[in-house]
Amino acid sequence: MRYSIDQLAALSGVTTRTLRHYDQIGLLSPTARGTGNVRFYERAELERLQTILFYRELGLTLETIGTLLNENETRRKDQIKTHLERLKTKRDDLDRMIETVARTLEEGSHMKDKDLFHGFKKKMVEDNEAKYGKETRAKYGTAAVDESNRRLMNLSESEMKSQTELAQAILDALKLQTGGVDAASEAGRRLGEMHRRWLSYFWPDVEQDAHLGLARMYVEDERFRAYYDAAAPKASEYLLACIEAYYKG
Repeated sequence: MRYSIDQLAALSGVTTRTLRHYDQIGLLSPTARGTGNVRFYERAELERLQTILFYRELGLTLETIGTLLNENETRRKDQIKTHLERLKTKRDDLDRMIETVARTLEEGSHMKDKDLFHGFKKKMVEDNEAKYGKETRAKYGTAAVDESNRRLMNLSESEMKSQTELAQAILDALKLQTGGVDAASEAGRRLGEMHRRWLSYFWPDVEQDAHLGLARMYVEDERFRAYYDAAAPKASEYLLACIEAYYKG
């Protein structure tokens, strides 16, 4: 079936102005043109538009989408599968939020402090598990990681607020101290102690060797390193030095 630009706009929810723009930049050209340069689209263009909207939902730029659309069929299918998984993740996140809001409405002021942020904390656990679960379980054991997750889920509102503020304070200190303050100084050792205190929210009885091992992982693993180095260049290395200095006293 052939659709005019107005019909395609009504069918897809995309404005005619957007469709014309897609045509101008070569992202979605019409199948044919009629009198007065009226654009007409067929099934292939509808499927291409659907793919464009998939990618737009992922937040990709039009330039990036154009590049992906030139990939082969296998590559495009892989991209759509990835999109599907991300949509499922969004759905799960929404389900958790719905659960939290529903419980809030039902229980009101009787809702326990630790349950107020249940959905948010559950997402934190799942995100950490997806990013770092394999490495941390291999290094510290399943029991230790499970206990850390349990402690996070049981944090009260005030504890969640305190650990969040402490985590931010560590990043702020890294921005100020990295490259200018000796890790063995009082300020450096204090930063090491702050990190141990933050870690204790999730890790009971933090031991020196385990803490130092984790800090070394911050330097060795590019994902951890990227998180801390975003605060300041080589901040992960500086944090490790501060933690080492803290235990040396």
